[in-house]
Amino acid sequence: MRRTVTGAGAAHALAVACRVLAWLLVALTVCDAVLVGAPRSALLGINGAVLRALPGAISGLFVFQTPFGGVFHGDFALAAIVFLIVDWLLSRLSSSLR
Repeated sequence: MRRTVTGAGAAHALAVACRVLAWLLVALTVCDAVLVGAPRSALLGINGAVLRALPGAISGLFVFQTPFGGVFHGDFALAAIVFLIVDWLLSRLSSSLR
């Protein structure tokens, strides 16, 4: 039996991908804010890759030192919020197409 991809299925798959990316960015933002020393230096490669993937307009925006010794990446948090909004919109589109 051959299964075809519908618009609703594609929208749902994109919504799930946006949701996963958003929560990965949230986790990275929290780790950057609270980790110091060697654990934080292990994240430098991931941070660099994410910074290169972000649009230039928000890359490096809203970056602040935290009292915990880490750095709050507002640009990562902003990107996570955008991914969650896109997830919500795609989820609504997917349910309306069913």
